[in-house]
Amino acid sequence: MELTSLIKIFDFSNYGVYDWVAQILGFIGLAFFVASALQKRRLSIIICQFIALSFLFANMAMMHAVAGMIMNGLGAVRMIIYYFRGKQRWASHWAWVLGFSLNFICVGIYPGIIRDGWIALLPTIACVAATIGYSFESAIKIRIMVLIACPLWLIYDLYFLNYASALNDTISTVSALIGFLAIDVPILIKTYKTKRKQAL
Repeated sequence: MELTSLIKIFDFSNYGVYDWVAQILGFIGLAFFVASALQKRRLSIIICQFIALSFLFANMAMMHAVAGMIMNGLGAVRMIIYYFRGKQRWASHWAWVLGFSLNFICVGIYPGIIRDGWIALLPTIACVAATIGYSFESAIKIRIMVLIACPLWLIYDLYFLNYASALNDTISTVSALIGFLAIDVPILIKTYKTKRKQAL
């Protein structure tokens, strides 16, 4: 990235009240995402993330990131449905995964590409990956999907100079990568060695 591009990213000279309010809403959303990671009860996590997504919905609406705004709204609904997976039969049906994925694709194509341009394809792919990932019970599969989704969201957020959301994506990516290397890789190695011994 050129120096002029970096300067543009961190140039706040043209910011007005509207721009600062949009960024503040994003940082409040980020704060609730961080708070959700510190909760012990699943219901508390859901509440914090729902509030976070609500603030990011407003944040992206003010920044005219149409695809991101709608996808955050759909993401909040998806999260509530997934909360009941395994508890309620109606919420455990595979049709929810297909339905949400198709909705995200529709948003990415219209009004995403029409309003935001081809950059809208990035959060579209991210949301479909997250929808599939969160349907799994396996932690490693969820983390892999996070490692796919968050970098795509990060590029989209930097395009709209959405600092709070970009910071959230960075933290999520780093956390998922640490979890993958510290938790999943040792398990995969142990499983591989066990299967190899059994084969011999």
